Amino acid sequence: MKIKLWKKGIMLTVALALTAALSFTAFAAEPEDTVPQETSPGSAWQNPFEDVRVSDWFYHNVEYAYVNNLFSGTGAATFSPNTPMTRGMLVTVLGRMSGTDVSGYVSSFDDVPDGAYYAKYTEWAREKGIVSGVGDNRFAPDTSISRQDMTVMLARYATVMGLEAPAMSTGVAFTDAESIAAYAQDAATAMQKAGIISGKPGGVFDPKAGATRAEVSAMLHRFMILFSDAGNAVAD
Repeated sequence: MKIKLWKKGIMLTVALALTAALSFTAFAAEPEDTVPQETSPGSAWQNPFEDVRVSDWFYHNVEYAYVNNLFSGTGAATFSPNTPMTRGMLVTVLGRMSGTDVSGYVSSFDDVPDGAYYAKYTEWAREKGIVSGVGDNRFAPDTSISRQDMTVMLARYATVMGLEAPAMSTGVAFTDAESIAAYAQDAATAMQKAGIISGKPGGVFDPKAGATRAEVSAMLHRFMILFSDAGNAVAD
């Protein structure tokens, strides 16, 4: 099913494969040169990844991310689902989701080289208020994105796109809620109530842990399903 999200003249075209509620997994280190490769949007899914099996909880989420040209593999036959995603990669994914033409953007962060694949997306995200950096005019693009920062970025992205996350439940306080940074608490609560995040076993959010590529693909998939079901989408 193809869904078009229309908001302020921006069109998002996604091919959604509906899946059941999913949970999060563990982490490793991401190669810094993981560049999202171009595929044909909406093309048929022929799984090229040896480390992504039909029985894996993230299978359909990876399918969604790959088919919709958000991010692909770390190698010809590997997706590295348990590898943390970097900050540079995440802003690239969000920029691609938005459908924005970033050709005119020039990075203003001191640690973001002009030729980096994420450079233009980083400046787009900065100008839109999705990111603000880590201090001293640095973005730390090759640093793993923490789970709480991922939640904040996604919440801000929704605001930029003019989308309001509906509360699908009353939410339950995470057992480690006191560990969530003050700037991320509202976003974590909103995303949990919307069903976009569910936490780890035992009701733990683990806010400072790195968000894996599988987790990010799951959150993006849930995000698109949520807003299409909430009436923010027009189906072909």
